Formats: sequence, C-alpha cells, structure tokens
Amino acid sequence: MSDESTPLRPDRDSQVLAEQLKQSLGALSTRGDAYQGYLAQVVRTCFLAIQDGDLESPQASLALLAPALHLGERLVGSNEAVEAAAWIRATARFFEVAKEALAPRLTLDTLLARDRSETEREILQVLLRADKVALRCGEIAERWRAAHPRPTTQRIGQILANLHEAGLVVRVKQPARGGSDVAFYRLSRLGRELCERLTLPTSAPEGLLEKDAFYARLREALRVNTTEPLYLTTFDDLDGHGSAQRFHEEFLAKLSEIRRPIHWIFVPSKYFVESFRPRVEAAQAPVHLYVRAKSNGVEPTIQVLDGDSCIYPVAPKTALTTSRDVGRETWNRHRAAAPAA
Repeated sequence: MSDESTPLRPDRDSQVLAEQLKQSLGALSTRGDAYQGYLAQVVRTCFLAIQDGDLESPQASLALLAPALHLGERLVGSNEAVEAAAWIRATARFFEVAKEALAPRLTLDTLLARDRSETEREILQVLLRADKVALRCGEIAERWRAAHPRPTTQRIGQILANLHEAGLVVRVKQPARGGSDVAFYRLSRLGRELCERLTLPTSAPEGLLEKDAFYARLREALRVNTTEPLYLTTFDDLDGHGSAQRFHEEFLAKLSEIRRPIHWIFVPSKYFVESFRPRVEAAQAPVHLYVRAKSNGVEPTIQVLDGDSCIYPVAPKTALTTSRDVGRETWNRHRAAAPAA
C-alpha cells in the first residue's frame, strides 16, 4: 500500500490503521509525531470493543501493533526516533496488561460452567428482550415475567454488578435529577453469546404485545365512553417518524368521538406545536396536554390503559404489559417534568 493511497486521517479499518501507523514511523523526518494519532485510535478502538464486551480486543490490538513494534525496535539515531520507539513499547505494554487483567473473565466455557439461578437467568432474559435499550434496575423489575417472585431492586443491582464484573453486561451512567448518576445496563456481546448458549428464548413471552395489537388496544380504549382517564406519552420525534405521526393524525380525525379524559405528555416537536396542539384546543376535547424535555434515549414511554394493565414499548414492534399502578407511577414521574402545554 503506497503513501498516496493511504489517507492521513486515522482509519476505522484495523488493517488500514496498521498500515498508516507503520508508514508514519517510516517517515518521522517529514511526518513528525503523526504516529501518536494512530496509536490513540488503536487504543480508542480497543476501549470501545471492551465496553461492548469484546474481551479479546487487547490481544487483537497487540497483533495489529506487531508490525509497528518490530519497526520501532529498529528506530535509532534522532531524539524523535527514540521517543517514537518508547511510545510504541508503552502502548504495547498497555495492551499486555489489559490482556492479563481480562484473562480470568475471558472464556465462555468458564462462564457456562457456572450454575445460574433462576433470578439471574430472568435478568439476562429481560435484557435480551430489551435488545440494545439500556435499563435501570427498577425497569428490569417492572418487566419481570418469571413465575418465581420478583426480587428487590437492590438484589437486582447486586446481580447486575456481578454480571458487569464478568463482562456480560455493559453499564452506562446517565445523570439524574439532583446531580447523581443512575446506572443503566444492557447485554454486552459476550452476554449475548452466553444467552445463546444458555438457549434463553428471544421470542415474545406471555405479556408482550405486537405493535399492531398494541395500537388496536389503544384505539379501542380511546372509544370507550367513561370518566376513567387514559394516561399517554409520546416521546417519538413526530417531525421525522412517519408511522407515529399517522396515528396522531388518525386521533385528530376522530376528536369529535372522544368522550373520556385523556392526559398526554409530549416531547417538543414542530408537528406538536403547529398542528396537534392547535387542533386539540380548537375541538375543545377533554384532552390535557403536557410538554416535557426530550428523553435521554433510555426512558421507555408509558401508556396506562383500562383494567389492570399498561403498555411499555420495549422494542420497535413489541410492548410489555405490566400493572396499572406501576404504569401510573412511571407516568407521574414523567408528568413531574412536564408543565401543562
């Protein structure tokens, strides 16, 4: 690969990046410390892979670094060459230490050999059903579908800490009100492989509704003539979400048929401000609107319907039923951050 065909910006492709690093070391007199940018990209890629559960990433990074390390051992003469050789050796040592630190957690066979409690298996299954959506301990408890009793959120947190230590889940911290951080969890790549080997089902269990069934149930609830209110949320970006906007247009077309109170929280959007809210106000329908700040991307929406259930969208085409009380508690939490529109 020639200098002309190799871009200067650190590449995401590992083979291209290795070649960039090697060429920069061979041209210290003209490229200066450009090699440092390529080394930083190698380290960054390794960190991101580990965060996603790829515990073999340090070994792969060492292999990628091998040609540069070999070249670095032959760099002599100038101060720049001595410094570059030191950078290469230090980076290689970093990956060696990372490899050693992660080695006890590495093999899937070792993880499979452990007996896993029903509680631990259910936590893994809840995270598996949530796909790549990170969940808080309380949200895992709300999605509990196992036959045995639901554990406390404190116990769920302890199990998640152990799973994180084993590299099976990724922990993401998000700021909460009051300044403290809240931990959210999702399966790492290693965790997904473990679930596959444990043959944990990914199909929708009892209590999950397909998207069409959810909307059919919502439409039915909207038509009921009662004083019992519905509590709804719309956290989709209605300016760029065609299917969600179509449902809201359908709702507006049937405003004259709405008889029951509806309390509805929205995130700001041009569609809501310029179309939805003015048409609701003009119809004088029993619909109370609230606007809250945009979700941080991990909060679920909540629709509290009739009876003893509410709907928790947990994936693009499925929603989870849970108790009405849990639904109201979650809705009220959102409502506290949403003044009347």
